[in-house]
Amino acid sequence: PPWNPPVRDVEVPYEVVGLVRDALARTANLQYDVDEDEAEVQARHRKGGRSSELPPVPREVRGGGPFARQRDALPVSKYRRELLEALDKTVSVVEGETGSGKTTQVAQFLLEDAAARGERVKVVCTQPRRI
Repeated sequence: PPWNPPVRDVEVPYEVVGLVRDALARTANLQYDVDEDEAEVQARHRKGGRSSELPPVPREVRGGGPFARQRDALPVSKYRRELLEALDKTVSVVEGETGSGKTTQVAQFLLEDAAARGERVKVVCTQPRRI
């Protein structure tokens, strides 16, 4: 059969919701240990001249730069503050219409926010409609 986009009002069986909650609860308290191999890799990187320091925060461009108007026109732009607050959780899922700026702008919001606070951040965006 041909592919169809997912239905918005999805019913998830209660058992599945319970499994997801249990999995998230277990991952929230994990302690990650750096094994010896990872320590060796990090040592090699330091010897190779790589710095563990963060690069300087890029200077802000007056008016937001050449793409500010296009960025501001995307539907997701009016929810920047709310998204940053919601995305401060361990796991977040962002849903929106195609072309709303989910992949490009939400990632950019996170990067800009982390840079302004001098923090490192890792952003993962999945394939559309694959969640």
